[in-house]
Amino acid sequence: MVSVLNFYSTFSLPTLRDAQGVLETDDYAGYNQVAKEAELIHVKCWPHVLRRFKKALMNYPEAESSLDLIGDLYQKRCRIPRIGRADRRKP
Repeated sequence: MVSVLNFYSTFSLPTLRDAQGVLETDDYAGYNQVAKEAELIHVKCWPHVLRRFKKALMNYPEAESSLDLIGDLYQKRCRIPRIGRADRRKP
């Protein structure tokens, strides 16, 4: 089961009582505790991950290979057809 939660106008933390698996969020630190309490694997969204690797590249040239892999993933993601909001809600 995949759940997509979008929060645009608030930083309120979601209630994830029945969630399982992975919680993908932006870089807001408050989500760390939410994921821990809900026993979810917490991952950052790709733009935030990419930014951190670009920043690391200044001091760690070996981060270049990770940036290449992220670039490959972005290209593959672009080839996946997008679904509309109404389709996301269908079981």
